[in-house]
Amino acid sequence: MPIAAPALVIAVHPDRPRLCGIPLFYWLHLACCLLSAAVTAVVNHTTRGAR
Repeated sequence: MPIAAPALVIAVHPDRPRLCGIPLFYWLHLACCLLSAAVTAVVNHTTRGAR
């Protein structure tokens, strides 16, 4: 997901739609960063005991 979602920005106009006046590209990038961090934290937490 974090790899495919930023690539989809090419399919839409990068300046529209906007959320609170900020273009979709920036919101999508921030969401992908947060999702990647959350997935990394979950995997780290679940595999910590296996080490």
